[in-house]
Amino acid sequence: MRTYKQQTLFPMPRLSGSVREAVNVLEVVEKEGALVSKSIAAKILGVSNQRVGDFVREGRLRAVDFGGHEMLVLAEVKEFSRVPRKPGRPWPLRTARK
Repeated sequence: MRTYKQQTLFPMPRLSGSVREAVNVLEVVEKEGALVSKSIAAKILGVSNQRVGDFVREGRLRAVDFGGHEMLVLAEVKEFSRVPRKPGRPWPLRTARK
């Protein structure tokens, strides 16, 4: 019989075992609130993980990095989900034509 790991809404970031990193995580959680992974944020927003990464690179969402794992603030993701967006593929940036 197989058992499946239940995905939680508030996963803790993987730590390298350093107490200093654990303290940093707790400081950020106390300051910012609950953190979620990109995959959880993608499910909340109804987009792909890659698109969440695009939102972070564009500066539309803020991510906190913990040892190579980007976490997003849950309150900001929920607020961003209320903003209307155009459906479909985003237009590429136009370049100068010769």
